[in-house]
Amino acid sequence: MAAISQTADVCSYEYVQVTDYYRRDEPYLLFPFNGHSRCIVQFRVHDLEDHILTLRHCVTTSKGKVDITLNGTKLDPTWGIAYPVMANFQNEDIMLPCASLKVAPEQNELEIKVTEDSEGVYWLSDVFLPARKASSPKPEEDEPVDATSEN
Repeated sequence: MAAISQTADVCSYEYVQVTDYYRRDEPYLLFPFNGHSRCIVQFRVHDLEDHILTLRHCVTTSKGKVDITLNGTKLDPTWGIAYPVMANFQNEDIMLPCASLKVAPEQNELEIKVTEDSEGVYWLSDVFLPARKASSPKPEEDEPVDATSEN
C-alpha cells in the first residue's frame, strides 16, 4: 500500500466485514470490533486551509460510536448525532481543520475507528475523495470510493 499511497488517495481497512444484509445488492462495511475495526484514509491537499471529507455512513440505532482522528489529532465529534445518520446511510461532511492538515507532498492520515466503549456497530459505504476545500461549493455529484472494494 505504501507505493500506491505515494501517488493517490487510498482507503485501507482493518477488522471489518463486507455485507449487504440491510441493503440487498448495495454492500457496505460493518465495523464490529470495538477498539479494532477501522478505516484509514491517506490523502493529500495542496493548500493549507480547512477541507471537508464526505462519508456515507450510519452509526446505527444500536449506538455505534467512532473516533475520527486526523494526523493523530482527535476531531470534534460533530458527526453521527443527527437521527437520519443513526437510522440509515446518509452523506455527512467531516470538517478537516487546517491546523491539523499537512500540505503536499506530505500525506495526511484520517482514521475512523470504533471506540472501545461503543454500544453498537458502525457502517461505512463510501468515502468521497478527494477532500475538498471548505470554501469551495459542494459538487453536485461527488465521486465516492467504494468502501467495499479491495485495496
